[in-house]
Amino acid sequence: MSGSRIGADIFKKSLTELEVDDLVILREVPEGWYVDYKEQLIEQSKLAKHLSAFANQYGGWLIFGVKECDPTSKADGRFAGEFPGLNPQDVATLIERVRNAARDQVNPTPIYQIKSLIGPCEQLGLAENRSIVVIEIPQGDFPPYVESKGRIYRRVSDSSDPVPENDRNAIDHLFQRARQSENRLNDFFRKPAWFDPEIRNPYIRLFFMHDPSLTPKAKSTIKFHEFKQFMTTEPEWGDILYDNFSATSWGYVARHVGRNSRDLALFQFQYNSNLSATACIPLNCCESTQANENPYFMNYTNLSEFLPELPKNPYYPHYIVDCNIVFASILGAIKKFKSLLARENVDNNFHLKIITNNTLRTIPFLNFSSYVKFIQQNGLPIGLEEESSFPKGTGLSSLFYCPDDIIVEALAYEVFALITSVMGIPFDFWWEDHINQERLNELMTAMRLNDRK
Repeated sequence: MSGSRIGADIFKKSLTELEVDDLVILREVPEGWYVDYKEQLIEQSKLAKHLSAFANQYGGWLIFGVKECDPTSKADGRFAGEFPGLNPQDVATLIERVRNAARDQVNPTPIYQIKSLIGPCEQLGLAENRSIVVIEIPQGDFPPYVESKGRIYRRVSDSSDPVPENDRNAIDHLFQRARQSENRLNDFFRKPAWFDPEIRNPYIRLFFMHDPSLTPKAKSTIKFHEFKQFMTTEPEWGDILYDNFSATSWGYVARHVGRNSRDLALFQFQYNSNLSATACIPLNCCESTQANENPYFMNYTNLSEFLPELPKNPYYPHYIVDCNIVFASILGAIKKFKSLLARENVDNNFHLKIITNNTLRTIPFLNFSSYVKFIQQNGLPIGLEEESSFPKGTGLSSLFYCPDDIIVEALAYEVFALITSVMGIPFDFWWEDHINQERLNELMTAMRLNDRK
């Protein structure tokens, strides 16, 4: 994210590239629509008002550790005067308050980025171990951003404090902006037109978005040969080895073809110029009566315990689905997207959407004994939904927000648990109050290729 969707780009560079010396320009930038200076910390509730107001209007910067100059010294506004900065403890407190304010006191959660610029800086008079904290809030794509007390705030050009929005036309315009963003997301999530032989096969699609507006100013700078290099690095256990690459009008595509026809719905990772991506994970499946002869199933060590449970179900015969490499495929896709973002020199925050297709009346197979015991105790799980998505709903609230410091293994495990719940495995089989480590260990063992007869 850069200052791209803010009405006035005062720094002429992204926040990730900003250096402490660049703040000198603030002496010529008055408070107003796009900028607000704060010398000291403010309450979390006030932070929520500022975040919502910037997101509702034009976007802007909330800058801490800056003292405004004497109002009488410049007749045309309040400019940055001195730069006393914040001490390290206040910086940590501010970051925590901003995180909590955005998450708990504004709905939907606004996008923002924080950077702490540490002294000393002689040009600013910023002492050693003192920091200026710059919070960048782009114009939101899913307004109105409502503060926890139910008010919609906006900026006023000559005021440092946000004010409630009472103009009906202005509020209608916010909702119109949100509808336009939702339409872009719906187009992005549209079901692909697979070829006829593939229509019945279940598959998973993961949608990654660095910017959920899908209209960022920052465009991908990755070249085709670099994309291929990212996708062909030695895969970790269970990850997909891509061997077919192509370019399109919107970016690049990597596919795992092997000995398969290129016309089929294969493992695919599509990276777009707007820093979004789609990973398609097709699931191997077959009729239960054919599992002993199917090359994808016949060598699993626990298949002989699993198959006798199938005739006990009234829907026999069934489509059984191999879920043993799904976790690794999800984890690999997440890691690849984060690696591509790192190469783009942008922050690693992203949004995620999960859609499953063709899972109605499918039965998941997992190659470990505790799953077979679960079936023996509870009966066969079965998919009762043709299509499902996580999170539910539309707009920004229908996306998972994944911060830069998220533990990707935990994220992949949660996504996997949600996907298998569509096929009848309860979420708490995988996750109680925390990750079920025993299940995770079994899953990691089951998806290794050497866990075969």
